[in-house]
Amino acid sequence: MVGNFMFLDDSISLFGNYSFVGIVLSAIILLAIFVLIIKNAVVPFFKKRANGFDVSGELNKLPKSTYKRIKKTYFENFRYRRFVRDIIVSNYGVFIVNSHFTLGNITKNDKGQLTTDFEGPIRVLGDFDAENKKTIEKIKKLSHDFDGAKFYSIVAFPNKAVINFDTSDFDGYIGRLNGVSNYILSKKECELSNEQKENMVNSLLKENSRNHQ
Repeated sequence: MVGNFMFLDDSISLFGNYSFVGIVLSAIILLAIFVLIIKNAVVPFFKKRANGFDVSGELNKLPKSTYKRIKKTYFENFRYRRFVRDIIVSNYGVFIVNSHFTLGNITKNDKGQLTTDFEGPIRVLGDFDAENKKTIEKIKKLSHDFDGAKFYSIVAFPNKAVINFDTSDFDGYIGRLNGVSNYILSKKECELSNEQKENMVNSLLKENSRNHQ
């Protein structure tokens, strides 16, 4: 009996030691995950808000009955990962919103590419005008419901970014985020029916779903 009790006590002791080590390891793993979430999600979120880059807040200023926002629409399959973060479909046209969290002095080089010199050497951002034009041509081919609809290209940077180039030759809007909603609301060159607007939204959602397969 005594031997059996000793064996039982040893089992409890071993189990107890194992549980303590497991709890410590679990706590360390959870703490690491928590730190990663804070570093990669929470801190960048507040950093963007502080620098005037609340894209959702700006687009939410638009009346939802007239302007429908479609987030992250894929126009290629997952291998190529070509997508647009925000498309606004309205009774007055389709707005392709190409937003970039880039601070510093933003200029344009000889090739028409935008560059920035924030915190280090000049970094090439790209030719956002050409990107948006490719997306617009892709959308136009999706359905006849887009016939007659006007398309507008929008490139937005944080409100604290410094725009150091002439934007007048840009076919659309390029500038700080806080001017996007006013630009969209100012465009009334054409007027589409609610049915046509809904059909355009459905075409984009269908294309997005197809490219997720």
